[in-house]
Amino acid sequence: MTVYIKAPAKINLHLDIAPPEKNDFHPLRSVFVMVSLFDEIWAEIKEPDSFEIQGFEDIAPQDNILYRTWRKAVELEYFPYGISIKVFKRIPIGAGLGGGSSDCAALIKLMALLHSGFPQDVITQHKLAADMGSDVPFFLGNPLAYVQGRGEILRPIKNPSWGGRFLLIKPDFSISTAHAFKWLDKYRLNKAEYDFALTEEEIIKALNSQADIWPFFNSFHDVLIIKYPIIKSKIECLKQLGAKKVIISGSGSSIWAFFSSNCENIAEEYLMQGKKDKLYWVNPLDTTPIAVVI
Repeated sequence: MTVYIKAPAKINLHLDIAPPEKNDFHPLRSVFVMVSLFDEIWAEIKEPDSFEIQGFEDIAPQDNILYRTWRKAVELEYFPYGISIKVFKRIPIGAGLGGGSSDCAALIKLMALLHSGFPQDVITQHKLAADMGSDVPFFLGNPLAYVQGRGEILRPIKNPSWGGRFLLIKPDFSISTAHAFKWLDKYRLNKAEYDFALTEEEIIKALNSQADIWPFFNSFHDVLIIKYPIIKSKIECLKQLGAKKVIISGSGSSIWAFFSSNCENIAEEYLMQGKKDKLYWVNPLDTTPIAVVI
């Protein structure tokens, strides 16, 4: 039996990050939204202890998050089989779009469909997801959520009607999330005690307002434009082209720009200015993809 799923990218509409606590995790307040840029994943059961994967030729299997997810499920006796996985990657790596976390959550859904003995309850699946990474639980739930803690505390939100589209810009370089957090901590070394800029209520209320008055921001912004000044020029270019809001997604390097209307020629105009970035028009998802048998 072969099972299949689409694994969506996500963007951070807002990302407010506090300094690390004693456990080295950074508390955050964020808004995650799944968007219509997908990896595609197929999986089949194999004999026990067998792991095969296609689509990550530059990464050793044992270094892949999908291998670690399968191995953890085997150790917990959730999945007593080997597995063969094929991934068609569209979500750029090192882009702040959650591609690895989304693929991980997708594999959890695929294993749950392949094996009836795999825990089907949300709590157990979310615990496994959280063990794999802070962003992973989000991809098991609602496509729009207010997020806090280290990323594992989620409040589902009904999708507002924003009346526009997002243009994702992926520059020709990637940024390590671990490096971005180190840069942020060093940048704030002598800063006063940190307070979150927006309350949960203010964030939820803002989601129902027009994009050009969204109070959202990304805590990585200042340090990333120091490390990569070209990001600032890209943001300014998108604003000049009429974007209502432009923010770095996650720890970068991707940038999202929201356009409310007359956006058909924006991508072409951006590229005409000598940009070699990858561009993706995406929409927020209304539903989270599910695994199916094919």
